[in-house]
Amino acid sequence: MNKSSNNFSNKIILGTANFGSKYGHFNNQIDIKQHDRIIKYLKSNKITSLDWSFDYPNSFTTIQKYFLRKINVDSKLSINSLNKDLNFLNSNKIKFNTIYIRSPEILDSSSFYYLFEIINKLKEFKIIKRIGYSIYDINLLEKKNYPKPDVLQIPINIFDQRFLKTKYNNKYYKKNTTIVARSIFLQGKLLSSPDKFFSKIENTHYTKFYNFLRLNNISAMSFIKSFYASVHTIDKIILGISDLKNLKDFVNSNYKIYSLKTFNAFSTNNKKIIDPRKWQKY
Repeated sequence: MNKSSNNFSNKIILGTANFGSKYGHFNNQIDIKQHDRIIKYLKSNKITSLDWSFDYPNSFTTIQKYFLRKINVDSKLSINSLNKDLNFLNSNKIKFNTIYIRSPEILDSSSFYYLFEIINKLKEFKIIKRIGYSIYDINLLEKKNYPKPDVLQIPINIFDQRFLKTKYNNKYYKKNTTIVARSIFLQGKLLSSPDKFFSKIENTHYTKFYNFLRLNNISAMSFIKSFYASVHTIDKIILGISDLKNLKDFVNSNYKIYSLKTFNAFSTNNKKIIDPRKWQKY
């Protein structure tokens, strides 16, 4: 049964990597003339959260407008730029919903706990509400035995279902950790047909995906949305957009609850397909 998009909006966190800077496989940057229209559209559709990083300083003028409208803003702290990020936070008197520790699974214990104590203090002083981990590899994280986060942000999409197939999926869900999926479009690749910029192995996998969509008369946008609606352990998704039309297309797309077996056919562990850090450089 197809469902309207109305009750999906509370899952959406707007990604802002390309507000003011080029980002992703296609080096997309959102036209500054669209920023205010995007903000108004989010508000009218009750989308009240966004993901921003200190790495995106060019987007701060736009992001300030979200703060003024009491939008929930999440960000990340990195050990490599900690002092600069904290100075920025203090000088702009920003309050965040969630602050993530970036890649805690590759940090040594002393670096991790140094960051953790700083963020915990921010939580105690009510500058932030929640402590999160933004990770790539859940197995590496579990080996560390670090404190349970309030929020776990991790790549999860139709091709990259590694986390969903581990025991940790249900473990974190049962512990009431909010699971946030990022890279939902694989930097836009899931919305584009295979082309000369795809590797041979990518073309094979994407062709299989698009043949399925064509045979079943489903748009990629609708099927992707259906994936996140069907996986009950995913609480939120970070939605990266290329422009206002792209945002509207996703919000207005209908979706359907599928058996998870439907999506299993597209799952792969091949990092040359699912990990942007391993993609060919052109």
